Amino acid sequence: MSIHSRLRAGLAMLRWREFAARPGQCPFCGPTVLLRLQRSEAGLRCARCAAGAVQISLGWALRTQVADLGARDVYELSSRGPLVAHLTRHARRLQLSEYFDGIAPGSEHHGVRCEDVQALSFADSSFDLITHTEVLEHVPDDHRAFAELYRVLRPGGLMLFTVPYHPEWPQTLERARVAADGGIEHLQPPAYHDDLLRGQGRVLAWRDYGADLPDRLAAVGFEAGVLPPSPNIPWQLGRCVVLAQRPPGATTAGFRHCERSEAVQCFGSWQISGLPRRCAPRDDGRSGLPANPSVLETDPQAAAQDYRDRIVGPVRGVLPDDAVKGIEEPLCGACTNALPANTAKSRR
Repeated sequence: MSIHSRLRAGLAMLRWREFAARPGQCPFCGPTVLLRLQRSEAGLRCARCAAGAVQISLGWALRTQVADLGARDVYELSSRGPLVAHLTRHARRLQLSEYFDGIAPGSEHHGVRCEDVQALSFADSSFDLITHTEVLEHVPDDHRAFAELYRVLRPGGLMLFTVPYHPEWPQTLERARVAADGGIEHLQPPAYHDDLLRGQGRVLAWRDYGADLPDRLAAVGFEAGVLPPSPNIPWQLGRCVVLAQRPPGATTAGFRHCERSEAVQCFGSWQISGLPRRCAPRDDGRSGLPANPSVLETDPQAAAQDYRDRIVGPVRGVLPDDAVKGIEEPLCGACTNALPANTAKSRR
């Protein structure tokens, strides 16, 4: 995205009464000015590289947990953005991918490799580090995806990622599942997130994760914990980042058959030792999320669409198409699962 497009996109998102700016550090581009265009996660931006809250959160986790990025073979489950640019500059070897409907895993589509995280085409023990943001909530079988990610990591390898995560929920809220006939059975009101490849409200969210996320990772062999939001991110807009490690010396033998009920609550590797298994809930009162996730007070899809309309709607047909796309891109890069609750709260 050009500088002019970034400026137009930023101005379109700007709410003057909520605007704030602060000198700070970006994990990707160094000294910068951090901008709060509005009081929401979608409103946080680095003035230099335009990274948003999710990318910056993962970037700081990468900086603090991986000191030798230049000696690592890295797999990132996307193909563009500030995180990809950073990994391209610093990783020893970088593999990128996207998921394209109807394209065979391992093949390329417009120059980008296609991969299904539930059935990766890579050989065992291919990577030292795996990163991804807001992916696993869109995967029908996340247990299988965790197993595949474990398989392609080398022993001692790390995985850093973000998902919609609610530490105040004891268990993950399963929103949908694959029915016996291969269709989709909705267990909660359907929630659809935006995607740059597929458009607005086109990607189903199968779940919202709770405090049992480390156990779900442990069920396939990972040692896992949750990193709290980085103190380098102001206005309490940082995200928790999940850190998982395939234990040194571990093999893939039998890991596919491990049941979630057999999850082992243990640590012991150099990154994971002492790391909390859950990230403490924020005490700023912003989330508006119910303590009991089975009780949702609003239609997530409608609320998320309402949010998009309020941000993007006023500039459609006014700004050039590339500027409008620039506004939509950050909304797609960080899934909007928290927006329904924020929207419902703002109307009370």
